[in-house]
Amino acid sequence: MNQYLKSASKKYSSVIDKEYLINPISEIDGEIITEVMELFKKMGAKGIAEILKNYKYLKDEEIRDQLLQANIDAASRAGEERVNELKKTPMRIPMVDFGEDTISAYLIFGYKESEYYDAEDCYHGVLMLNPTPPEATRLPLYANYRMEFSDEEKFEEFMFNFKAKLQEAGLNII
Repeated sequence: MNQYLKSASKKYSSVIDKEYLINPISEIDGEIITEVMELFKKMGAKGIAEILKNYKYLKDEEIRDQLLQANIDAASRAGEERVNELKKTPMRIPMVDFGEDTISAYLIFGYKESEYYDAEDCYHGVLMLNPTPPEATRLPLYANYRMEFSDEEKFEEFMFNFKAKLQEAGLNII
């Protein structure tokens, strides 16, 4: 309940000393409930409209409990619909294309990039996937997988796309 409804409820409680099974409401509150009921009908929530139609004919606790149950049922149906929707949708696993190989982005745990010029002043761009020290007792898939580029522009373009794929997969690998 929002703060305004809580405040109005406290004021009401301080004025009314008796415990009613059905509490009185103002004329404007009745008009509000009628409009809310019409909105629910137009939205296709006829069950909610029916509950509200009985508002002030049943005990307030009964109306509250019916609305609470309808809310729980609606959330459950929405969850089931989402699960069914996901079952129908083919799983899209982000893949990174390495030319000869295509690797699931989820198999990449880390990478190291480097650039250097050799003795003949030739450019080398290197990407190493899942860098793993030689003394490691367990190796991840694609441990120390290397790709070399001799063209600086192609390496920069590849690295840009590679990082975008990792980000698309929700991986924040540094």
